[in-house]
Amino acid sequence: MSKSRVGNSGGFIKIHRSMLDWEWYQDDRCVRLLLHLHLKANYLPGRWKGKDVEPGQVVTSTVALAEQLGWSRSALVRTLDRLKLAREVDTKADSKWTLVTLIKWDKFQNDDAQPDSKSDSKRTASGQQTGQQADTIEEGEERKKEKNTPDGVVRDAPEGFEAFYVKYPIKKARGAAERAWLKVPKDQRPLCAAAIEAQLKAHHFRGTDGKDYIPYPATWLNEQRWRDEVGASTSTAAPQAPLTKEEAWQKIMEIKAQRGADFQTHDVPKHIVEAYRRSA
Repeated sequence: MSKSRVGNSGGFIKIHRSMLDWEWYQDDRCVRLLLHLHLKANYLPGRWKGKDVEPGQVVTSTVALAEQLGWSRSALVRTLDRLKLAREVDTKADSKWTLVTLIKWDKFQNDDAQPDSKSDSKRTASGQQTGQQADTIEEGEERKKEKNTPDGVVRDAPEGFEAFYVKYPIKKARGAAERAWLKVPKDQRPLCAAAIEAQLKAHHFRGTDGKDYIPYPATWLNEQRWRDEVGASTSTAAPQAPLTKEEAWQKIMEIKAQRGADFQTHDVPKHIVEAYRRSA
């Protein structure tokens, strides 16, 4: 195939329903930027001003993206950092341009992932697409409790969810948390409230700067964090190895995502900055 053009006119993109469980789904800017990048991305290999541009990549700039979305450049950069933290995108920049790579492009947009139009387009009398996995009986019963509300939040909480949620220290993205709860095996659900209590008591989320970096409840559930091993005491923990450049960068991105619009460079602990610079 000739690598001769860069373009994205015509056609369509695929959006997977797993996006409903994405940790940033409640953030309108994150959702809009991710969709915008998918719409702008190359669907064929090409070249642009001497650069190879592969499918799922966009040659752009933060200024151009901000103008296209009607945002300030600072808002665009903060949102792009969140997508990088979530491992949705990667960027490579020079003095003029930024190459944005959609990390999961092949998973959702590749032709190999296209559903069989002959079988998947057929629907049963109940409205369920053939070839699409149906809910289990238990999941179906629990989903009957969901209300068709504009924001998609489950008004009648699934069984056992409230006992967990009241213990969780961050009350964010409840709708996503309830959907994640439905995926937790029923025999594991009673462990969740006790696990988060034990983790908080043991300072399980405490960074080397003495601050706690606690994930949103949906992320905690999707990552099965109730299975984490918790030490008896942070004072007896073994000394931590020096941070690598990648680890330091991830911590910087986590802090930026937590601080949001209030982020300042001095929010990053000195030892993290030093680790990043030392490894540069």
